[in-house]
Amino acid sequence: MTCGTEKTTTPGLNPNHAYAVLTYDDQTDCVRLWNPHGGQFIPKDPAGLESGYPTKDGVFSLPLEDFVRQFAGMARETDLPAGDDPELPKLPGTLPNH
Repeated sequence: MTCGTEKTTTPGLNPNHAYAVLTYDDQTDCVRLWNPHGGQFIPKDPAGLESGYPTKDGVFSLPLEDFVRQFAGMARETDLPAGDDPELPKLPGTLPNH
């Protein structure tokens, strides 16, 4: 599964860029992502939308609430034939058609 940004206001996130979705943790309500360009990032202030998220080798986590504010879309691949693919479940906190 992948996701992408358009414009982003969060330090450490690249605009107009694709990221891999690694996991969603329903216990912490966080999405773990991987930037294929790799890289490290250490926020200057506490982690969040305004300061960015600690990143090591391109891997970082952010709350789902922040994810839907900074990422524009998601895509996935499957080995099922077209038309036989069940609809993706809705993530908590997401809006219809968002």
